[in-house]
Amino acid sequence: MANAYKTVFLSDISSSTEEQILATAASTEKIVKELRFTNTTSSAVSFSCWLEISTAATVHYHLAKDMTIPANSSLNVVDNVLVVEPSQGTASLKCQAGTATAVDVVCSYLEIT
Repeated sequence: MANAYKTVFLSDISSSTEEQILATAASTEKIVKELRFTNTTSSAVSFSCWLEISTAATVHYHLAKDMTIPANSSLNVVDNVLVVEPSQGTASLKCQAGTATAVDVVCSYLEIT
């Protein structure tokens, strides 16, 4: 098995469409160490983040739903680790902001193939 530490950066996430932070195939395990959302504005904004798993049907598991980030602040959604196992099928970590061009995302994870 190969291990690789990776980081995804998303700037100004959309408020009109969901954005994919990362995706995994059925043969890849990902261990999310940090999932940080930062409000880059001087007003409070909201965001949602969920894990979408597709097996026979698509299911959403919210990590945060309509959560508010105070002005010029950040929030880490993952307290310890979030493990996305290959046995769970195809999985995507997705997000959407309540206000356009107001939220940045940093996701650090270990990929095991």
